[in-house]
Amino acid sequence: MSKGITLDCVVLWRHVANDRGWWSVLRLTRAWSPSFSLDEVAEHLVTLKKGGFLEAQNHPSAGTVYGFTARCRTLPGEAEPAAPSVAPAARRDAISTTYQPLRPTYREGAFDHTKCPSLQLGKRTPYHSPVQ
Repeated sequence: MSKGITLDCVVLWRHVANDRGWWSVLRLTRAWSPSFSLDEVAEHLVTLKKGGFLEAQNHPSAGTVYGFTARCRTLPGEAEPAAPSVAPAARRDAISTTYQPLRPTYREGAFDHTKCPSLQLGKRTPYHSPVQ
């Protein structure tokens, strides 16, 4: 039997509302395993849903899942949970830009073996193609 909104309900509501995800009873019990039992979590979530503080929907594999949406009310005395921030794109759009190769990090003339004979043991050897 539901006892109304208790401090335990408030703690679980904050957790679900700040996460902005959908939580099953089992998943929430795992997150709060030493503090709440499976039956306590289920009872608190049903109480919060009846009060309009959480929304419930049926999930094919998890059963009933609970979440905080825009249609849900906030608990009295609690602040509205912050909206989730959208992370910026990790990199630039590669499709709409043109390719700019990176500047080489080696010094000018580093791979010019004809001007630097010391790399060829002091001898200037011209390139000969294997196909003649």
